[in-house]
Formats: sequence, C-alpha cells, structure tokens
Amino acid sequence: MAVKFILDATANSRKIWLTKEQPNTIFMDIDESVKPDVVADYRNLREFADESFKLIIFDPPHLHNMNPNNPMKKSYGLLKKETWPMDIKLAANELWRVLAPYGVLIFKWNDRDISYRSVLKQFPEPPLVGHVVTELKRHDHTKKRSASYWFCFMKIPKTIMCFTSEKKESEKQ
Repeated sequence: MAVKFILDATANSRKIWLTKEQPNTIFMDIDESVKPDVVADYRNLREFADESFKLIIFDPPHLHNMNPNNPMKKSYGLLKKETWPMDIKLAANELWRVLAPYGVLIFKWNDRDISYRSVLKQFPEPPLVGHVVTELKRHDHTKKRSASYWFCFMKIPKTIMCFTSEKKESEKQ
C-alpha cells in the first residue's frame, strides 16, 4: 500500500498532473463528479491531521467574473466575488496547517480577474520562488492579457536560525 504524503487540494480532473494516478497522492475536490479520493472543501480540511503532507498542490478556481453558463465554470469552478479573499485565506491557513515542517506548497494562479499580489496577501508566509507564463487570450470576443503564475512555498520552522555575516563575525572573536 502506498504512503499518501502528497495532497492535491483541488484535483478537478487532474489536468496539471503528468501521472494521473500518482500512488502517493490524495486527490481531493469538492466536486464528487470528478471522482476524487476525498470529497472535501479546501477551506476546511478537518479530515487531515496537522502536518500530514510533505507536498501540497493548490490550483483553486481563479475567476469570478464569468457567465454562469460558461463551460469553464463547470471545468474549473468559480470564486464568489464577495468572499474570495476570505475563502483563499481560509484555504491558505488550512493548507499551511496540514503541511509538514520543510514541506512544500505549489500554488498556481491566473490573474484574469484577481491580481496575484492580492491573492498572495492571503497566505501566512510569502512564497520562496515564482514563475509567470503570460498569454494573450480571447475572452468574450475581446483580447485580454492574462498570466498564470506558479509559486513555491516552504514551511520552514521558526526555530531555524539563519546565520548572518554579523553572527559569523561575532563567533570568530
């Protein structure tokens, strides 16, 4: 039996996965029609104990400004315009809680409706690195620049001391 130390908190149809049946991963989603391993809401992960996962993938819905009949809504879900900051904050805090020390959180975001800077403010810590892929997309018969961002967070325990050159100098004396 495989040990499950990876959580995909928004698995959907596993679009970003190269190996759709990764044996060490719990694929979670709120939509049971996509057949996740666990049906749950990323804002409340009570199913999981603190510090359960070494790697978490988080690719939540990015859009709130969309026609409700748009097929993208079914495929990706939709944020609520009024509550998205609190929803992302709750999710980020829950994901941080279940992330093990030295664990990694990979976060994907598209800024069509909400800037990545606004979203990152909802996380308990800043990312270590990030990468942007810019695209010119056609939405509702207009052209709009849109970018997808990938961020990597690491849960570094607060008890780890970072040695500065000043500390090293004082140790020499």
